[in-house]
Amino acid sequence: MYLHLFTDVNAHCHQPRMKTTLDYLNLVISRNEGISNANQLAVFLGVTRQAIYQYQGGQNMSVLVALKLSKVLDLHPMGPVAATMYAQAKTQEERDFWQEEYDRVTGGSTE
Repeated sequence: MYLHLFTDVNAHCHQPRMKTTLDYLNLVISRNEGISNANQLAVFLGVTRQAIYQYQGGQNMSVLVALKLSKVLDLHPMGPVAATMYAQAKTQEERDFWQEEYDRVTGGSTE
């Protein structure tokens, strides 16, 4: 069992039917016993500790970081990318597009 490093600051808001970027960060932590804090996660992903704290605070991550997450988690890259782009979408039409892309590659799974 592991302790999540991050909690979703927007948990009270309408959530997509997909993993969030925070879910992916927590998945990296859960799968890598050597990562137990933000500094270790930052080094592992090749970003700054400040970036990790910004993601924790709700700031969107870049597509590059989403692609790094997919690589280290051995996932189809569209899952983390769609979650990142969904979070950055300005309109419902954009959110619907990214939800459809996520569903297409993951079968709609949030597991």
